Amino acid sequence: MSADRCMGAQVLSLYRAVIRAAARQPDADTRTNVLAFARHDLEANRHLSLSQLQLIEHKLRLGHKQLARLQVCRLLAPGMASCVQPS
Repeated sequence: MSADRCMGAQVLSLYRAVIRAAARQPDADTRTNVLAFARHDLEANRHLSLSQLQLIEHKLRLGHKQLARLQVCRLLAPGMASCVQPS
């Protein structure tokens, strides 16, 4: 698999995981906000090319951290909107 396909697969995998995590949120506003944030972030970084591999990898790591925070917040404090705001 080429590097661009592999990186694209990782990005899409993370995006699908965010969609699944958003669907599990008990609050409709939180679901909407999480999906809007993820979509905005994806669109804002669409221009990145493979020559910026380190930046793409950094953003993937950041996305995974934010996803983990979203999942933990849902488990620890359901409905706590301040817990899911991006840092």
